This record gives sequence, C-alpha cells and structure tokens, in this order.
Amino acid sequence: RLASLAAAWHIEDYTEARACEADSQVTPCMLVYLQGLWGAEVAPDMLLDALVHSLAVILWTARSSSCATVVVLPQATAAPAARGLCDAAQLTRSAQMVTAASMQQLEGLLKAAMPQYCARKGWGLLLLLYSLLLTRGCAITKQDMDDPSTCLIDHHGYCSMELVNLMLTGVAVSNVFDGKRQLDAADSGLDGSTADDDKQVLRGVASQARVGLLTLFEWYRYVEVGQ
Repeated sequence: RLASLAAAWHIEDYTEARACEADSQVTPCMLVYLQGLWGAEVAPDMLLDALVHSLAVILWTARSSSCATVVVLPQATAAPAARGLCDAAQLTRSAQMVTAASMQQLEGLLKAAMPQYCARKGWGLLLLLYSLLLTRGCAITKQDMDDPSTCLIDHHGYCSMELVNLMLTGVAVSNVFDGKRQLDAADSGLDGSTADDDKQVLRGVASQARVGLLTLFEWYRYVEVGQ
C-alpha cells in the first residue's frame, strides 16, 4: 500500500525536498506550546514534548476519520535507516502503519517513534509525509486540491502550497485566501460560455488555523493570504 502511494504521489522526491519547508510548519506549533515559558530555561525533554505535541496536533487536525495514522519502521529497518544505509524504496517496502484513536494515544505513538523521526541521517520527513497522507486519506487529499494531479513537491524541491496548507490547516487546498472563489471561462481566459459547468471553484482556507502563514510571495502580490 505504501509503495503504490509513493509511486502515485512521487513521494520519494520528498527525500530531496528542503527540510526547512516542513520545519517552518512545525516550529510555530512548538512555540505555541512553549509560549508560557518565555525567558525561562527550556530543558531538552521539554523541547521533545513540544515537538511530539506539535506533530500530534498537525496529524490530528488532518484526520478525515476518527483515527490518525503514524508510519514507523520495524527495528530491523530502523537501525540501518538511521545511519543512512537504507534508500527510500527500501523504507517504503518495510514501513508499518499504526493508528491512534485519541490525541493521547497519538502523542504516545509519536514519542516512541521520535528516535526514527529525529535521526540525523534518517527519514523523518518521509515518515511524517506518509503519516499525513494516510491520516487525511489519499482520495480526500486529491479532492481538497484545485488540480488533483498536483505533486506535493514543487519545483526546486519546495513543498507545494497544498502540502503547506495540509500541515497548517489539515486540508490540502491550493490557495491561501479565505473560503472559495469561482472562476468562469471568461476570467480564466478560455473561450466558451460562462455556464455553471464552465466555472471552476478555487478552494481556499475554510477556517482560521492555529498558526498563520507569512510569505514573501504576498509582498510580490503572487498570493493573497486571508480575505
């Protein structure tokens, strides 16, 4: 199942993606968790708790059912993967899925998996992406998008807007404006009538997320965040 998922979404390209793209979604969640500790010394175990909680919030928000999915490696694969001795295809074939029916259970699974997710030469980003897609559901993730054929990894190894929104809001919409907008054939520059079946609905953010988005592309007027 994971092998077919990887092929359909070109997920193994994520191994070459920019880690800062995913980190930019996780770090603000950690800061929210630690916001009552400004000026205090934060112990390593507190940082670990903040990371576990942040990943759990991201996955729990993306649920399309009552459960969340965490993808982990069996011990036989985890050790060589942590040393960089395992490629993405091998990891995909051996990875296992574990479901959590509550936030508390999800945090417990993630805390146990932290050695795999945080291994310096490991595959934590790929495991997180698998977990996100399986928690949201591949079919539902495609329905979230304006174009279901969109890859989650964009040009030059950047996360697509759909992946950023999936991590921030739990829904893989293609835009960052509020709600939905309707684009007819005249607006899109296409010939033809403006009948309802010629209109395309562009999906934006349905409700305010816990963490917002600040992007340089808004200054360039390439995107409009909110409103």
